[in-house]
Amino acid sequence: MVAEKINFEIQPIFKAYPSVYNNFLCIEKDCYHHLGYDDSDFDLDTMRGDYVYAIEKARNHFAFGAYHDYGMIGFALGHRQSDNSMYLSHLFVDPIYQGYGVGAQLLKKVEILSGVYSQTLKLFSLPDAIPFYKHYGYEHNGHKNGEMVKDKCMVKNLSTPSMGIVPVFEWVDSLNAKLNIDVDKSLLKIDKYQPFFVYMNSEQKIDGVATRYPNGEQYIKLNENQTKLAKRRKIEMSFALDQSR
Repeated sequence: MVAEKINFEIQPIFKAYPSVYNNFLCIEKDCYHHLGYDDSDFDLDTMRGDYVYAIEKARNHFAFGAYHDYGMIGFALGHRQSDNSMYLSHLFVDPIYQGYGVGAQLLKKVEILSGVYSQTLKLFSLPDAIPFYKHYGYEHNGHKNGEMVKDKCMVKNLSTPSMGIVPVFEWVDSLNAKLNIDVDKSLLKIDKYQPFFVYMNSEQKIDGVATRYPNGEQYIKLNENQTKLAKRRKIEMSFALDQSR
């Protein structure tokens, strides 16, 4: 029996190992069963292929996992599209843990990240999840004869995050214009799966960068003009690297 409140954390997933894909598969499968689908309604190989595409092949991917007692209880996947909008392809929460705000927190993380790259986040919702997304401001694009059509694209206009640490899954040229510091550019192209975080200031500029060298050593660069906050920000960014998966 689950307590009235649970402690969970949302973490970016920079590199998915086989165990991560297995967690994705189990959670999505359990969600479909919870909604009344049977095994004939989906193909496990296709589902796994979607995960691989989202993380390993899609340009400018993103992935987040929700964790409780060190186990994954939900996840979100997506990527940046050719029109520069962000696309949320997967958001599933283990049915046992639904109703505790896990899905809302996953969606919030996705929106904060997406706001760095784009002004729009798109998704295709299962019919049962449409009320959830409408509650958080998503509008349904599909209408026919004045009535909403299920499974059509839903969209929300985003604002760029004003302040805080944001994970960057794949560095893109559009973020260079936001840099408010000098950064070792060679580190930006080491490995698309390297943990990478930026610190957005109140003017929507990047005042800090944190990643790792190939040998595992941390690289943290902060705006030298922000000396009063530098120590705290360095601790926060170091912690984000340590917690990253």
